[in-house]
Amino acid sequence: AAWTGALWRGDGWAAHRGAVGDSRAHAHHAHQITAAPAPLLVEIGDHVKRGTGFVIPSLQPHRLRPAAQALNIYVDATSRVGRRLTAWLGERPQRLSSAATAALLALDPVAISEGALVTCMEAMAEHEQETTLDPRLATVLDRLELAPGEPTPLRQLAEDVGLSEGRLSRLFARQLGLAY
Repeated sequence: AAWTGALWRGDGWAAHRGAVGDSRAHAHHAHQITAAPAPLLVEIGDHVKRGTGFVIPSLQPHRLRPAAQALNIYVDATSRVGRRLTAWLGERPQRLSSAATAALLALDPVAISEGALVTCMEAMAEHEQETTLDPRLATVLDRLELAPGEPTPLRQLAEDVGLSEGRLSRLFARQLGLAY
């Protein structure tokens, strides 16, 4: 599959909106913010993550698997916005909430400016801080993404993260609004 779509550039950033084509695992100097209307798969190290929005720190090896549509924003890690992203991210990729992903997809790449990127990034960081997942639940979600469509018993997942089935079920309900 080929990369297609449009590309925009600004001072310290670039944006691509369109189809994501094949690529090999790679890393680049820029932080990458990716949002898609449908779930996409991202390989980060030895893990495959599924979601509609990600922020991948600079120099983090990763690979986006082909997708029909996505918005990719690349921010120079040494720019003002890039330094703020570094402070927020550290060296850890972040999965974006559905609200943050929707806000990114609503951006008009033609109108992107440093100020718009700062505002968007601050809103993402604020929203993500409000929705930080319990690390045990995050581990369970990562494991479920490795085998999409395959049923995994709640008992097995709970045991893997050192929780009772009831406690893990309540975490799902409280933090995700879903029953398991």
